[in-house]
Amino acid sequence: YAGIRRNGKRRELINRHIISSLDRQQAMKEVSEYLQAHYDLKKTTIISGSDNGSGYEAEVFKELAPDCLKQEHFLDQYHLNRKIQERLSFDSELIKPLKKAVYSWNWDQV
Repeated sequence: YAGIRRNGKRRELINRHIISSLDRQQAMKEVSEYLQAHYDLKKTTIISGSDNGSGYEAEVFKELAPDCLKQEHFLDQYHLNRKIQERLSFDSELIKPLKKAVYSWNWDQV
């Protein structure tokens, strides 16, 4: 959707478009074709997020809008926390300061 408008106490999605498929590659193809047909993304930054599981890495999302100005991809909060805890299980005292640095965007501290 392209935004939300209020209709009394209810909210409505503007230009809602649904793509659904049991075949992930087919769904991704349809998303890419829809974006190319309806939007000029040459001056647009695309923000995507996922759990970075197989087939949902940043590169896959870049393929959806290859002509966009820039793409920023984020790991969702649940999987980010889990990854930090897994990778720092050898020294649990580092977990809290790392999370604080990440959530405050302090890359020097990270």
